[in-house]
Amino acid sequence: MPAYRLSVCVDFYDDLLTGPFDQPRLHALLRAFREVGMTRVYWIYTHRQEGAGYLQCTPFARIAENARATYNRIGDFLPAAVRAAHDLGMEIYAVYKPFDLAHNDTFPFGSPAVARYGMGMQSLSGEMFCGLRSMVPLAHLRMKRRTDDLPADLDRRVVRRIRFTGLDAAPTRLRPEHLRLAVSRDNGAYAPYAGPLQVMDSVENGRRVLTLDGLRIPEPFFVLETPFRDNAATLRNTLVDLAQVYDEEGRPVPFTYGLISRADRYSHDVAADGRLDLWSELSRDGYCFNLPDFHAPERPHIALDNRRGYLAFARGKEMYIAGALAPAYDAVHDFWLSHVRECLDAGVDGVDLRDAQHNRSLVWEDYGFESPVIEEYLRRHGESDPARFDREKQVEILSDRYTDFYAKAARLIRSRGKRVQLHVNLLSRRYMGLKWDWERWIREGLADEITLKSLWPADEPRLDRICPHTAPRGIPLHSCPWLVDQKGGPELRQRLGDGLHAAASGGRESGFILYESGYVVEIGPDLRPRFVVPEVFDALRAMG
Repeated sequence: MPAYRLSVCVDFYDDLLTGPFDQPRLHALLRAFREVGMTRVYWIYTHRQEGAGYLQCTPFARIAENARATYNRIGDFLPAAVRAAHDLGMEIYAVYKPFDLAHNDTFPFGSPAVARYGMGMQSLSGEMFCGLRSMVPLAHLRMKRRTDDLPADLDRRVVRRIRFTGLDAAPTRLRPEHLRLAVSRDNGAYAPYAGPLQVMDSVENGRRVLTLDGLRIPEPFFVLETPFRDNAATLRNTLVDLAQVYDEEGRPVPFTYGLISRADRYSHDVAADGRLDLWSELSRDGYCFNLPDFHAPERPHIALDNRRGYLAFARGKEMYIAGALAPAYDAVHDFWLSHVRECLDAGVDGVDLRDAQHNRSLVWEDYGFESPVIEEYLRRHGESDPARFDREKQVEILSDRYTDFYAKAARLIRSRGKRVQLHVNLLSRRYMGLKWDWERWIREGLADEITLKSLWPADEPRLDRICPHTAPRGIPLHSCPWLVDQKGGPELRQRLGDGLHAAASGGRESGFILYESGYVVEIGPDLRPRFVVPEVFDALRAMG
């Protein structure tokens, strides 16, 4: 039986939070893992750094400044990592995330920050600034939302009424004096709403209803603030059912929730000296739309009187997923393959294709309505109206197109004599509104190895699902649990240690991937490692 392999995943931007790297410091980082028996590095591909790199032109000061300094010392990150890993006798695989090309981080429309940091793409929230500049010419090829449910005159509709409906008839603590409305044209500067307003509290069909009527809101953004910042949640419901917005003629106004403000979203990015690393000289006003948030005490319910004290609204819908190009287009396949080719040119030993990424949406099922998908649906099923699509049949088309990309990538990687590794998430069949058809990928021979994303070692019930597909083909499985939020201590040491020993002796798994380096170790100026979570290293050392 092959030896059980220990590996580490490096998300280098997280390591850069501690300072810039040169080649000796990079060697020291990988050596810390080599010395506890790790023989492979999974390096998350960060794209070419020359010019406008992925995070070099953003206000994330610690990362951007350290990334620039590191590039000046070692050049592009991946080739430098390949040299360091091979010098230490370690294999190195690039981890490529096709859908992770930009984040929905924005500045207010037309703000001074846009000229300095904007990347030339917009979202419903504002001007985007965090992402790969080379994807901007392909922005129209991103995952697209359906448009058949949006009225042609939506931009001209004036909001007159907002109804909030609860789960039941229980009284709410909200009174007219608790409700404050503010409006904005740019999702930056919000001014108090000064127009007419009537507040009515009633019970309809056994449910509590709070109605704001007689409004006149022509602005595209508005927010309702309350003084309650706790988890009492006396008026809550699902996102779909909590709020309804109507215009002056009583017609529904399509809208999108803003569940978190820009200030709250970036409140964690504060340096030790209290200096804001993000937008230190710029306003952080406004809200982030179409982004989930742990906003209510019980998900998937949302509360009007919630712990953040606000609920924002944007007229309209997010038309594209911010950083996710659509697999429906051949041009997108070519773009993704150019990145895979860069990884291979850097000298990696394999490429791990990962679906998990940082884009978020409140309603994934509304996306995937690109023109090639609609045309293919018509060809297969004789229907071209998205309103009448069977979502499961549509998802089959989307899955086929993503599998087509996987097949192209596998051929390219193997043509260079390298190995193809695919991420499989056994915790969720549906992700990003798509079906991740891993059985097909295995059946069609697209995987030389598999990363079991978010899976702890020796998770026998889930191994029972995949091993019948992989074992006959001799495909190695590597568990890759999410450790970043784990607290250190004896319980972590015991759980991880027991899992590693069980996996190594059980024979169904071939390895373990530590996710990720920046969580467990820092390299100081003296090039000696500081073990931030020593319990992880204790468990690894115990493997011998």
